[in-house]
Amino acid sequence: MVSKLKKVACLCLILFLLQSCSSVDINDVKVAPVPSDQLMWPKDGVYVVKWDSFHAYDEQEIPFLPLNIVVVHRDKEFAGLDVILSKLEVVTKQEVVLQATDYKMKTGYEDKNYSLITLEIQLPKLSESVYELSKLKLNDKEYNIGNWLLDIRKNVSPSSNVIFGKKSFLSAGLDFYRVEVRNISNEKVCVRGLHSPVINYYVDTITSAEKYENLDESKGQIDQNCIEANSQKAFQFNFKLKDGANINHSFFSIRPYLIIEKKGKEEYTPISTAMFVPMFQKDYELIELLKRENLNVVYDEK
Repeated sequence: MVSKLKKVACLCLILFLLQSCSSVDINDVKVAPVPSDQLMWPKDGVYVVKWDSFHAYDEQEIPFLPLNIVVVHRDKEFAGLDVILSKLEVVTKQEVVLQATDYKMKTGYEDKNYSLITLEIQLPKLSESVYELSKLKLNDKEYNIGNWLLDIRKNVSPSSNVIFGKKSFLSAGLDFYRVEVRNISNEKVCVRGLHSPVINYYVDTITSAEKYENLDESKGQIDQNCIEANSQKAFQFNFKLKDGANINHSFFSIRPYLIIEKKGKEEYTPISTAMFVPMFQKDYELIELLKRENLNVVYDEK
């Protein structure tokens, strides 16, 4: 009898343990993060990421390209970019070479493994046209920088009808662009849209508010986007990914045209540049990005 009770007890214990194991959610299992020094880092070098970008300029303005650069320096100390930037050019899809007139470097994040740098490339003034830039040329070697569209027009800046105040944007993704617009004319001006043709994205809705601080709670519609003479409003242009489209690249830079209408006539005027750059919470996120990009300039490259 005692033996039978022991068998029953063992059977119950086994069933209990099986039931307990089957109820464990795999998402509740904690996996220890891989230390940075054990990750499969790419070789030391300079990596320029690819972008999908649109910049609007007046013919009299100096255009520039803000490129993000990742410098991996785990095995050797980073000596700077001056050597590889001694001859800096940008190439269009039509194979027209534009010589950079100047450049600036701004270091963002930096640790023992890598540095994030913004390379601001200044180009010469360009005549009215649309330029499709796709390559960065360093010391006669070409590298893919994604898709850069420069839309150069005559007499679009400064506007005689509007000026701009506060501006902000989400830096981690192409979600929205905010700007405060003041009507400095003596007639009503209406905001009709934002011209910023970035690949696979479009402006879906426009939200307006009397004050910039009220944009978060505003539910304004497109037909409420007129500004009386000598008054101002704040606008939020909400971007949306096209149906069925994929995100082409993770980095975006826009310097859009604001489209306004006054007495039935449309006007395009450029607004300030906004950069949308992903935030790397973990080292492996950056490593995955570098694996997807194919631009690598090694330090000792001549």
